Amino acid sequence: MDPDGERRTSELYATFTGETCNYAALVHRKKREILTTSLAAETERLANLLAALAASLAGGVQFSRADLADALIEVMVYFPVYRSYIAPDRKALSVADVAHVEFAIHLSCERRPDLPLEIFALIRGMLVKPKLNRKAREFIYRFQQLTGPAMAKGEEDTAFFCFNRLISANEVGGDPAGFGVRPEAFQTFCQQLHQNWPATMLSSSTHDTKRSEDVRARLALLTEIPDEWARTVRHWSSLTARHRRDELPDRNTEYLFYQTVAGAWPIALDRVTAFMEKAVREAKQHTNWIKPSQPYEKTLNHFVSEALRDPDFTTEVERFVGALTDAGYINSLGQTLVKLTGPGVPDIYQGCDLWNFSLVDPDNRRPVDFPLRQRLLARAKMISCEQAWLERHDGLAKLWMLRRVLSLRSRQPQLFAGPVELLPARGAKANHVVAFLSGNELITIVPRFLMKLKNDWADTTLSLPAGNWHNEFTSEVLSGTLNAAAFFQKFPVALLTRKERKQ
Repeated sequence: MDPDGERRTSELYATFTGETCNYAALVHRKKREILTTSLAAETERLANLLAALAASLAGGVQFSRADLADALIEVMVYFPVYRSYIAPDRKALSVADVAHVEFAIHLSCERRPDLPLEIFALIRGMLVKPKLNRKAREFIYRFQQLTGPAMAKGEEDTAFFCFNRLISANEVGGDPAGFGVRPEAFQTFCQQLHQNWPATMLSSSTHDTKRSEDVRARLALLTEIPDEWARTVRHWSSLTARHRRDELPDRNTEYLFYQTVAGAWPIALDRVTAFMEKAVREAKQHTNWIKPSQPYEKTLNHFVSEALRDPDFTTEVERFVGALTDAGYINSLGQTLVKLTGPGVPDIYQGCDLWNFSLVDPDNRRPVDFPLRQRLLARAKMISCEQAWLERHDGLAKLWMLRRVLSLRSRQPQLFAGPVELLPARGAKANHVVAFLSGNELITIVPRFLMKLKNDWADTTLSLPAGNWHNEFTSEVLSGTLNAAAFFQKFPVALLTRKERKQ
């Protein structure tokens, strides 16, 4: 995601949909909604425990049952992670657990000055300085058991479907409120993984992702062309206006539809209608799973179906997506190579060895065409990187690269075990390349912001560490300072190993 596109992307979302870009407030609102509806029984049980503890531990101070419940809900709403791991009989709590509790207590006190501070102090004491009686132990365990589903249901399964500024950011492990990651932050993250979690699983698609890695890779391009995207959205809206009824669907849902189509095109009508129905039910703004609004869903289905049968609209979608396709492929290859070579163990979710433009489950759990993959894998063993890129549209380029890199990991796993150090590029387009050295033996080089780059590297260079380096994809031997374009002439990404280590 291009941080330079944040302002215009946010402006488009706000003006087109009328929605706020305050994601944190949305999450807090949705967590509170979940705690008082679908998780109301669990919240009530925890509040009863707190009331019993307050009666026995508060030194005779009387708190109303309503205030105790409200304060408890506030703390869970502002709890910044899924859960803590506080064991009542532990002698010391982790710094992280204490920090999370303190953060939630501080915000709760700040946002609810109408509630007695003593209640928040009581909750804090129960968690940070746990007592060992039976009810106190039960409170600690049940608090931790409840904050997890409150976050999962409130954020993942509700807010993720309400906040549609850029839907590719709405993913577990991502930050919908954020907008891109600076290379320096990426390096710090990799260093922390290498030091603390060297065997962590590196995933880009799972059974539970809202959109597959290739959908997200394409949608990220929109942050580079926010003005063109804004014009496109308004044009598409004018084309599909005749399919709306009674000003429905609402603009937020309409905007979700346009992003979904742009990210997953070409896509069958039944897959889009199934996704949109699930999305609006999860959002719980106009309909939900418990009491579906048939009139709203019928109107939405009509809009989606008629739009995707409208040649004026689909022709424009085809034209717009066509201009993004190759850049999306390269984005996907780049993120896949980073996953394959960064600290940790890469995970390839079913079907993602080729381009995979799946949406939320059950769309991402469709049967995998293994005969196709067997045929393409046999071909990948016989062709060059240039030929693989020429045949990229069926996903051969991705499979070809996966085979090459995983084969190298199998033969020389020690190359992938070192710490990560950024190799900064220099020149006018230095911001368009990310390169990092792993353990002084392996160099990963990927381009980014391809729509803005327009294949013009100008004077941008990258200096390799001393010695000769072998490009695992092109078999070229490289050394010294090279123009950035040199790495991507035959294949869109590069992986270099020290020539002396080549086997």
